[in-house]
Amino acid sequence: MGKDLSYSVKKFVTNALTSHKKVTRVYQFPHEEEIIIGVDRTEGLSSVIIHMSDAYRYSLHNYDMRPEELKENSFILIARPEAGFDDEVISVAREDSIGVGQIGKLLGALNREYVWTYELP
Repeated sequence: MGKDLSYSVKKFVTNALTSHKKVTRVYQFPHEEEIIIGVDRTEGLSSVIIHMSDAYRYSLHNYDMRPEELKENSFILIARPEAGFDDEVISVAREDSIGVGQIGKLLGALNREYVWTYELP
């Protein structure tokens, strides 16, 4: 985990977030080792903290090592387009009320108050 993401991936994610109809503000947390983004939303929806993971295969070990900034109703973005994650991570993260997925799932989840409950159609 860390900041080993290409500029184009970071730019793509930031552009997708800033153009989302439910997002009013996107900001980055100061963190030496990780990319953590805050998102403020419209219509009384709570803010969401997003961790952009650079892992090629996001595992339970990665989840256990997640940044402490991730609290209830946060989202772990598997940011590399070619990356994946272990299915068991989803169930463990749900117990902590944290969503996990790639950009399509994140963008859909931002329409809901509880981002961790969103499922792709």
